[in-house]
Order: sequence, then structure tokens, then C-alpha cells
Amino acid sequence: MKRGGEEKLRRGRGGRGEKGREGERNEEDARKIKRRREDALRRGEEEVFLRSICFLHSRIAMS
Repeated sequence: MKRGGEEKLRRGRGGRGEKGREGERNEEDARKIKRRREDALRRGEEEVFLRSICFLHSRIAMS
């Protein structure tokens, strides 16, 4: 049987269940993608946007 502290550590921050830190990292990457997309579209540089998406996607896949 797990003690309270161990259970809390396993769940991650804020009682978010299984999501934990991995979910926070993915949310952070999603914010970066959104910001880069908006910047690229503002400048009309679709290629830059696609390259950044590929990079972040590979980073997420490796984590």
C-alpha cells in the first residue's frame, strides 16, 4: 500500500492525475508551436513554421 507522499509524487503537480509533468511539458510545447505559428504566419513564412513544427514534434516523440 502506498503512503500519501509517494502517491502525490507519482501523480505529479497539482493533483492532475496521470498527466503530471509530461502533460505540462506537452502544454508548454503546444504554446511554443502556437506562438511560432502566429509569428510565421504574420511574416508569411510558412516554411519556417513547418520546420519548427517538425523539430518540436521530433522532440516530443523522443521524450
